Amino acid sequence: AKEHHKYPPAWNMLLESIVKGVAAIMVAVEKPREILLSGRLSGIPEIAETLAARLSKFGKVRKVGRQASVAKEAAEGAYIIGEGLLGGKYKGIVDCLKLREARGTMHDYILLKGVEPEKP
Repeated sequence: AKEHHKYPPAWNMLLESIVKGVAAIMVAVEKPREILLSGRLSGIPEIAETLAARLSKFGKVRKVGRQASVAKEAAEGAYIIGEGLLGGKYKGIVDCLKLREARGTMHDYILLKGVEPEKP
């Protein structure tokens, strides 16, 4: 991120894709209480600050603090989902995301023209 000026197209595409993702979600969530920055890249100050500035037009932006000091972000996310599924302190997140209602795999939504999906 410190050398993003050397690669302006890549830097701009990274930021633009994140802003577009948030803009797309705004169709379903008109006035979010806040926009949360999380994950490995949000730990890089230049990325977090630039995203906060660009996303502030949609609402208040806040960086999610890490709970774990040793585990990676993905492991921390898996813990949050597991804790929520067990009815623990993250139950509200699991309920909001409707994870208990989720079915199938991501491959169920990949459709190719001229290819008929296999029936189970």
